[in-house]
Amino acid sequence: MNCFVSERGSNAIWIAVSTHPNRERTAAFNLRNQGYDVYVPVIRKQIRHARRVSDVLRPLFPGYLFVCLASTQSRWRPILSTVGVRSVVCTRARATSAEAADENRSAPALPNSDDSRGLRRPLWCDD
Repeated sequence: MNCFVSERGSNAIWIAVSTHPNRERTAAFNLRNQGYDVYVPVIRKQIRHARRVSDVLRPLFPGYLFVCLASTQSRWRPILSTVGVRSVVCTRARATSAEAADENRSAPALPNSDDSRGLRRPLWCDD
């Protein structure tokens, strides 16, 4: 199931999930094990330490990731008990979806590979 490139008629929604500090990978791993589609945008950063320079991937939005809920997975409360997850971004006890936040704007196209800003395309996207 690939919710990221979903059709307009599909009932799949993306919700934002807040994670514990530096636990984006742990939360993403555990959510994938539960059957959710997870998207964690990352950016390439150059780290300098002790005269060594290395490139590492860091979350674009530290402390947050995005989970796709299909029409069969309309219940988002089990996400709250996942290791690494702090909370679901909510508005009045309802999960806020990316579509609800901005219905009229389409999602920006992902770059085919690394671009000049260091953004990377997720590995599970089809070309």
